[in-house]
Amino acid sequence: MTDFFEKLPGFWQGVVSSFIAGISLLILGVLLRIFLKQFRESSRIRKARVEELRQQLVSDNASERMEASMQFTFKTLYYLFLGNILWVAPEAVGVALPFRPLYLLKSISLVMFWFGLRWIYHYFSAKATILPELQIIQASYGSVQKLDDVTEELRHNVIDNTLTIKAGNTIAGNDPHPGVVKILMVRYLFDGKEHEKKFREMEIVALP
Repeated sequence: MTDFFEKLPGFWQGVVSSFIAGISLLILGVLLRIFLKQFRESSRIRKARVEELRQQLVSDNASERMEASMQFTFKTLYYLFLGNILWVAPEAVGVALPFRPLYLLKSISLVMFWFGLRWIYHYFSAKATILPELQIIQASYGSVQKLDDVTEELRHNVIDNTLTIKAGNTIAGNDPHPGVVKILMVRYLFDGKEHEKKFREMEIVALP
């Protein structure tokens, strides 16, 4: 093929070279367009996922907030771990890499660190959003015949606008009505709306 090309007149060599260069540039352009399209799509999906997690992080549902926190923690640790491994790998295994591969490895490591820091930023920026406030209006524990006011006890157990506690005699500090199954009645305000819930003795209270 090379011999055939060299036997061509100079004009036709130029034409063939230009044609091959044009085809190469066309193929490169198509590949670049496909890559950019995939990159934009993956970026859109990633941003949508991050926004979904941010919304879950400030949700009034405790399980959703816990799930989002775990996802943020996993993503952060994942990227920081990769960055750390890539940064110390050559020294750890005692391999003396040439400057260029070492420079490339360190650069990729810094990118991983940057991704990890981005997840930390997304987490704290979402947490900075004002959460709906949980306010215990009134709480009573006992039976129909005898109820003890336990409002202050429940208020003291509200942490980060959530309440998780077991309905039991420990809330009242005593047994208001021995031998009878007690009920915990709670009136509370959350996100500007008033709610009322009842919990049987030994049931887990999870508000909101």
